[in-house]
Amino acid sequence: MSTPKPFRGVVSPRTKRFPLEAALLTSGLKDLMGLPGLLCVGAVLQASLLLVLPTRWAVLPAYGFALYGILSTAIQVFFPSTSQFDKDVIRGRVAGALPNKSYDPSRPDEKPLFGPTPAAEQIVCFHLGLRYSHPLGMFAPGAAEMHRHIATMYASLRQESEKYGCLGSTFWRTGGRESKNAGMAVFYFRSVEGLHAFAHDEAHRAGWDWFNGWLKKTGHTHLGIFHETFAAPAGQWETIYGDMPPTLLGAANNVKVLNEQTGEEEYVVPLVDYKHSQLRSKYGRMGWTDGKYHLDGDRGVKA
Repeated sequence: MSTPKPFRGVVSPRTKRFPLEAALLTSGLKDLMGLPGLLCVGAVLQASLLLVLPTRWAVLPAYGFALYGILSTAIQVFFPSTSQFDKDVIRGRVAGALPNKSYDPSRPDEKPLFGPTPAAEQIVCFHLGLRYSHPLGMFAPGAAEMHRHIATMYASLRQESEKYGCLGSTFWRTGGRESKNAGMAVFYFRSVEGLHAFAHDEAHRAGWDWFNGWLKKTGHTHLGIFHETFAAPAGQWETIYGDMPPTLLGAANNVKVLNEQTGEEEYVVPLVDYKHSQLRSKYGRMGWTDGKYHLDGDRGVKA
């Protein structure tokens, strides 16, 4: 019986953490007001220029921005290599997988970076979000203090990621309203116990105590918060990404392994090549079938 082939990673490990881009300030400002508000701001600015400058000079900024938008779009369309929207895209299909604790690049068959078993470990997905039910949005009373506590919590979790088993996080914003939508961070943990330990972290407790005290003191109800926890045991989760940059679990940037050849810890993008036979189907990516099994009911059984 042949030994199953290990999965092949699509991004080489590195000693520095992979950057996580999150334009939170820009995103928050754009979400602060709807299209009518943005048009109104633009109209006021243009009218102000017309009051202080000759018309031919006052319209130059508007024409300049329009020309820049048209030219930059045209350049990126006709010269795709210059496109900012193509940045970090991994061509083809890839699947999420957690690496082994250690590997040896000089012995890839004996000590590979990834194993041959999909969904081999439990994963806990944790959603944590905030919504402003206030016309001032991110400038509402209490919002600045809330942001400071959130930043402190996130910094603590990032610094102690191994202690709590946090694999990484990404930020998302809903689109249910014209403006002032809820923002949400999606975290991935190795266990519910690790998540629970973080919930009792000093930084998290300080933020939670402040929030409860603020509610009691002010009586305000415009800062809405929520969280959801989903624990997926081994063999109960799967992912696939096609022509995407590292996203969600694939963007978890706290995943570390030991390079036995150098003795250094390295960061790994938890994505593997889809071309492995085990990863061609949803059930295969969950480890329910590998070509030698058929599905009977909910689980794979031997043929």
